[in-house]
Amino acid sequence: MREVFERIEILKQAGFVDENDAESLKNVVALIEHECGPAESDEHIGIIITHIAAALKRNVEEEEIAPINQQALEEVYASPVFPKANRIANDISDMFAERLSKDEFGFVLVHIAGLLVAHQ
Repeated sequence: MREVFERIEILKQAGFVDENDAESLKNVVALIEHECGPAESDEHIGIIITHIAAALKRNVEEEEIAPINQQALEEVYASPVFPKANRIANDISDMFAERLSKDEFGFVLVHIAGLLVAHQ
């Protein structure tokens, strides 16, 4: 089993996500690989998956997260990968019925943009 899928299973067992969200996280992996190409390692995708799982748990617990650094967001907005990163981040948000807050979305967007830049 791939490391990223083992991570999803661990997140499910730890109570971060339920079965439905675990399946959605697997779909996120497929989406990212389809849009960005196969990853050389599962590390970067694993970071994104872990962040989304933690965001879903924070949503259930009504816990807020500190906003992402505005400069990091502005760098993504100015980047040539922004349109694609934004579309992928929105697709991911849609998979979770928009349970990702605006601040969580910003973190996902930055992670996706970083992955796209790494794959250029």
